[in-house]
Amino acid sequence: MAIQDDLRSYILSEHMRGEDPSLLGDTDDLIETGVLDSLAIMKLISHLEKTYGVEIDIGEVVPENFGSVANLADYVAQKLAKT
Repeated sequence: MAIQDDLRSYILSEHMRGEDPSLLGDTDDLIETGVLDSLAIMKLISHLEKTYGVEIDIGEVVPENFGSVANLADYVAQKLAKT
């Protein structure tokens, strides 16, 4: 899935620099593991809006949407399907 691969690459390059890529599983909890904090989430929102042309409502920034790479990819795909 292209979206999932892009998001995984983005998170690895921006929020896990120098880390072993195998440490980031597609279903790993990004918040619980400390990969995403509040600032990282804001940067991620900016990336999603610029890259995919979607508008992220702050009320949608919940673990069900931002909790893992897989959740993020599903969320973005749903947003794109609505446009």
